This record gives sequence, structure tokens and C-alpha cells, in this order.
Amino acid sequence: MAIRRDRSKTIGNVSEVTIATPIKQGLVAGELRTYRKRLCDLLAGFQWRIDARIETPPSLLGSIHFARWFIIDEGVPGTLVFTSNFDGDLKAYLRDFAAMIPDDIDEIWQNCEGYPELGCRDFDRFWRYTTDHRVETLAFVPAHPDLTVTDIRILSAHR
Repeated sequence: MAIRRDRSKTIGNVSEVTIATPIKQGLVAGELRTYRKRLCDLLAGFQWRIDARIETPPSLLGSIHFARWFIIDEGVPGTLVFTSNFDGDLKAYLRDFAAMIPDDIDEIWQNCEGYPELGCRDFDRFWRYTTDHRVETLAFVPAHPDLTVTDIRILSAHR
């Protein structure tokens, strides 16, 4: 059976996506850091803000149940992996990235091979890039498939 790279699994209201992209090799132009190091520094900054309870760009999207980036170093130069659970459709979710936090998304993925020159603002190329690198999920089990992020926030406020 062929993978449908333009769709993710959806159970109830919750969908999933995993995207794996090869990190560029070498030094960043004008810097003494590698692309991997720049990426690690950027993501460490995000994590510091999360730990300090300071809003981060992904937290501006109201549909994210869960999101994370990590690097697999099996191979040179390594692979950046993004995985997320979210409300709704994959294309709408990625379009929100491009519309609401484009600079932050570009800052991350510009460190990876083949990322579109104009970044996520060129949504058609960004869509192709992300779907070309999407990893098929074989099993997906959301804890609360019928609850949206908004539902969870409302329920949490009433505890």
C-alpha cells in the first residue's frame, strides 16, 4: 500500500505528523557554528523559554496538543525530527505555521537540506517539502481523541 504523504492519521479531533529532514553539513556562512550546532542552540532557547513559562512561537498556535523537535545522529550530519499531535487537518496545521510563525519555522528548517529558498511563505514549496519528508505513522493513539485543545483548556480552567 502506498503512503499518502499529504495526509496524517486522525482519530476523533486529533491528528498526527512526523517529519524527518537531513541537517545541512558544514559551517553556517559567516558563523563559526555548524548547522547542527545552530539548530541545537535555537531549540535550546525554545526549551529555556518553555521551562521559564515564557510563550514560544509554537504556543501561539491554538491547535497543538504536543510538539517536539529532536535530532537523530545515526548518520552524518544527522536528521532533524519534528513530531506533533494537533487538532484538524495537516495542511491547515502547516498553513498556520506559515501564516502565524513563519520566521520561527524558517529559522529552524533553514538548517536542513532542500528547505525552500523562500521558506514557508512559499507555501506550495513548503507543503511539498514537509510532505516529501513526512514519516508514515503506523499506529496512533491519542489519549483524548474527542477533545480539542480548546476543550482541554476549558476543562482545565474548571478544575
